Amino acid sequence: MIKIIGTTHLDSKEAIEGTIKDFNPDMLGVELCETRFKAITGELPKGKGDNSLIDNISNSIKEKAEQEGLDYGSDMKTVLFYAIKNQIPLALVDKNILEIKQSLVTLPLEEHLFLQKELARFQSEEINKKVDEEEVIKNLKDNVPIMYKVLIKERNQYIINKIKELDSKNKDKRILIFLGKGHVKAVEEGLI
Repeated sequence: MIKIIGTTHLDSKEAIEGTIKDFNPDMLGVELCETRFKAITGELPKGKGDNSLIDNISNSIKEKAEQEGLDYGSDMKTVLFYAIKNQIPLALVDKNILEIKQSLVTLPLEEHLFLQKELARFQSEEINKKVDEEEVIKNLKDNVPIMYKVLIKERNQYIINKIKELDSKNKDKRILIFLGKGHVKAVEEGLI
């Protein structure tokens, strides 16, 4: 049995751990790749990033979250460390961040400019405001189609394939998977 939980990437440790305890899974899945797993666990040296578009967006969100007393990525870190601490098998279900960065190297200038405007707007808003994930996805699809393809569409398909593989190898297991809310609808539809 597989259950998918959508998060905001700002969900509290207590909320995530409560969800895990309530479900009592045999295995956990998380929207991370091997590279990000190693960075979070300290297996990779900490650096400032490579000034890629993804790093710039991520750093901007992290800074904004810190200003508001939040920890961007707290949900995924909580799942990861909960699995390690409680010796629960952990499945990394996301595409490698290095591949994603490579795919975005040729992003057109128009898309870069649109994303810079969106980041500036994001900086002026409260981070805790209610977000309509479907509206955000549509906005990306309409205004930055290559970014949408790389960050959403291709990753969704990768995640779907990983979950199908997990399911086929663990039919008798209770698997709880944490994904960003923006991925959940498409992934659940792709698993049907």
